Amino acid sequence: MTQLNSNHVAQLSQQQLTTWLVNKVIAIAKIEAHEIDINEQFINYGLNSVDAVTLSGELEDFIGYEIPASIMYEFSTINELAQHLSRDIDSPFAIEGEK
Repeated sequence: MTQLNSNHVAQLSQQQLTTWLVNKVIAIAKIEAHEIDINEQFINYGLNSVDAVTLSGELEDFIGYEIPASIMYEFSTINELAQHLSRDIDSPFAIEGEK
């Protein structure tokens, strides 16, 4: 298990994670904010595997702990991913296997 950096991640809400993810998808997909649906799958915005791995790495830096590079395939929408990560943040440790 990877211990969370509680000084940073404990302050992030689901809304903050959603906003961050929306902004990243807008930048990567080169689309307008009004085109984003947080319940739409990442793949439908044209994100490929390289984009997913890059975004996962940037997300790790943002939240302060390691996540699997495949997380965007496990939680395939902005909403699902933000919900999942906001639950993890409430815990003193990341979920087993997410190293």
